[in-house]
Amino acid sequence: GTGNQADNAGNEFTDVLPAGLTLVSTSATSGTAVSAGNTATWNGTLAPLGGTVTITINATVNAGTKGMTISNQGTVAFDSAGNGTNGGSAQTDDPGLPGTADATSFVVGNASLTATKAVNAGPHAVGSTVTYTVVLTNTGNTASPDNAGNEFTDVLPSGLTLVSATATSGTAATSGNMATWNGSVPAAGSVTITITATVNGGTQGTVISNQGTLVYDADLNGSNETTVLTDDTSVAGPANPTVFTVNYAALAATKTVTAGPYRVNSAVTYTITLANTGNAATTDNAGNELTDVLPIGLTLVSAAATSGTAVALIPSRTVTWNGSVAAGGSVTITIVAQINAVAAGSAVSNQATYTYDSDLNGSNESTGVSDDPAVAGAANPTVFIAEALPPIPTVSSQALWFIALLLMGFGAMRLRGKRRM
Repeated sequence: GTGNQADNAGNEFTDVLPAGLTLVSTSATSGTAVSAGNTATWNGTLAPLGGTVTITINATVNAGTKGMTISNQGTVAFDSAGNGTNGGSAQTDDPGLPGTADATSFVVGNASLTATKAVNAGPHAVGSTVTYTVVLTNTGNTASPDNAGNEFTDVLPSGLTLVSATATSGTAATSGNMATWNGSVPAAGSVTITITATVNGGTQGTVISNQGTLVYDADLNGSNETTVLTDDTSVAGPANPTVFTVNYAALAATKTVTAGPYRVNSAVTYTITLANTGNAATTDNAGNELTDVLPIGLTLVSAAATSGTAVALIPSRTVTWNGSVAAGGSVTITIVAQINAVAAGSAVSNQATYTYDSDLNGSNESTGVSDDPAVAGAANPTVFIAEALPPIPTVSSQALWFIALLLMGFGAMRLRGKRRM
């Protein structure tokens, strides 16, 4: 204006800061700036036709305001009539916004991170590769800073051997059995960390539980003060460790024989049951999973199985079986044979051999022999006694002489008959 703005009674400028801020100081290029509580005031004069003063207000952003919008507007009181009294007023305007008398606003910066951790589908057997996928997600409005120290740490349990760690951004590293990550997660963005490990021997059937730790700078003050544990989202509730059970197969075989009598030329039936007490199905690998060679006192007739493939190799008296046994399940193999004269009066003993892939690595490395459950102890052969052949009748020497005399007499009668003719 063309008139001088005098330092009239009252404040020429007043700014009451909102509750999200705490006033620290107020200063001005001229006049008098004062801070009182959360109110900044200024008193002074302004020359006509372009006189200006700059007032600087410093405040601290209070805790609990992360992500909030802080809006503020000061009020100018001035002598519009030139009568020595501040009768006019105006509110401050943010020149970065269109229009007039806009409040000055900002959003309190914050980083808000979560961490999930998933494991690849199994089977997870000894020697197999386990892949963990960790996703760090920032739902805040500001990127999390890469401060001193690791932002993510994951120490794998003793049942695993760490192989590698990679990340879509930032820096992933490994040291012993520990994977670490350093970096920033963008606002409304995420970073994926992939950790691979090998399942160690001796862990069959054990539960492998693992959880990583994320630390980040939620208040953006330059140090990581907030800690979050990874969560397995497939489990209800927050902060669940990621868990899997090491898969394995464990087979046992029983072998029984039908009740007697066991006579020569009669049939006998063997029943072999393969049971899997492991938590994973056995695999049908190269080679036979079961072989049974019958003794020479038996003639192989046939072989059948409830699943898989049973083959009867009759000339060699050999039965083979190939197939898979479900976890907690079983397969029954039935073998029919005939008792030979060779076996008469003797014990016929027989035992099958089975092999399977306990560690599920693609080859059958574990073996065992069938057990007769009717006999105490383990790995007993299945035995029965074949009946002896009935005795052959014998003739005494006197009877033989009598028979000879009869034959001689019969021969003489035939001879006399021929002479008469």
